[in-house]
Amino acid sequence: MQLSFEVYRHLSEAPEIWKDSVKPDSGLSQQQLLIFEQAGLTHLRFFYVITKFQNEAILLSYYQLLSVTPDHFNCRDKPFQHHSLNVALRTVKPTLLVVGNLFRHDTPFQQFIGSAIPESEQGAVFQQTFEYMLDFCKASGIFLKDVHAS
Repeated sequence: MQLSFEVYRHLSEAPEIWKDSVKPDSGLSQQQLLIFEQAGLTHLRFFYVITKFQNEAILLSYYQLLSVTPDHFNCRDKPFQHHSLNVALRTVKPTLLVVGNLFRHDTPFQQFIGSAIPESEQGAVFQQTFEYMLDFCKASGIFLKDVHAS
């Protein structure tokens, strides 16, 4: 299945279909997502993705890219580990693509829209989307969370 992807870095850039297709109480709603954009978290970048099939939007999904730093580890009481980790992370500068939201576990951060994709193919569409994002972000790793088996 040949898919295309539109990636937006700020919710304000996303087209109207995002606002029109998302339920108000969804984690993908503008009200919910803006909380994270406006929080000023310096190690996180946000991505709003619209997956299309034959130029029709079929999937809305949300991703976060975490730049991993020494501050994310609790090892200050172990000087050698802390120093080694500091050197390694500042050299490698790893990033972790979070499929969904790092801080929330109560709601999905992907939503199929329209009726173009049968339920039996939705898993493959979702996988192609996060594989595209992994390449798009050049992330060092991926954190799949809150993904329901299909």
